[in-house]
Amino acid sequence: MIDPSFAPRPTLEAVAARAGVSRATASRVVNGSEGVREPLAERVRQAVDELGYVPNQAARTLVTRRNDAIAVVVAEPETRFFTDPFFAQQVRGISRELTAHDNQLVLLLTEGTADFGRVGRYLAGGHVDGALIFSLHADDTLPVLAHRAGRNVDAVALVRGAIASKPQSAEFHSNLGVVLTALGRVDEAAGACRQALALNPDFAEAHYNLGNTWMAQGKLSEAVAAYQKAINLKPDYPETYNNLGNVLSAMNRHD
Repeated sequence: MIDPSFAPRPTLEAVAARAGVSRATASRVVNGSEGVREPLAERVRQAVDELGYVPNQAARTLVTRRNDAIAVVVAEPETRFFTDPFFAQQVRGISRELTAHDNQLVLLLTEGTADFGRVGRYLAGGHVDGALIFSLHADDTLPVLAHRAGRNVDAVALVRGAIASKPQSAEFHSNLGVVLTALGRVDEAAGACRQALALNPDFAEAHYNLGNTWMAQGKLSEAVAAYQKAINLKPDYPETYNNLGNVLSAMNRHD
């Protein structure tokens, strides 16, 4: 007796046969390509559902040249990443936008420069379509490695797409600020955070993210004001206190 759990997986040929179309037509529908009349596309989608067909990711990548995955590289050790709620908030926001566009999040943590080679090789290996790097430090070369690997970041377009579908979402605009800050596009990031606050003036995360953009631009007084506002609205957010302390220390050194 054959165990049904080991039954062969439905093939694209089976989908095409069930839908009454050619394999090429079925492939175009499954891979999201255009040029297939809607009645035919609907028959293919129905066949996919009936058979429980799941595309082979390796084969799909050869056709689409996409992995439907984005790497999120966090330049912090595991001990900090898993204990600091700041990172959970950032990754949750990024994951939400990627999921909305049927993309997977691949998390990479670096303990220090010794890990940069490993991350660079992974990015260059074609496992992901883009890399979003944040929590960078002054001596980090991760962005250079990502650029050499050809993993240009797609996350901005993804978040902008989410905003287009829900333009009144303060959270989406704030998430865009996070992504742009991580990319060093701090002027745009500040604009995104200000838009989030125009929609919801009491959104603590947006004040916090705006503080990060001000700090990245060297606008320390503005950063202090933003962090203090975030603390007033959400006092149980330790990373805000850490960043505020760093800014105040920097201001004291400049005096």
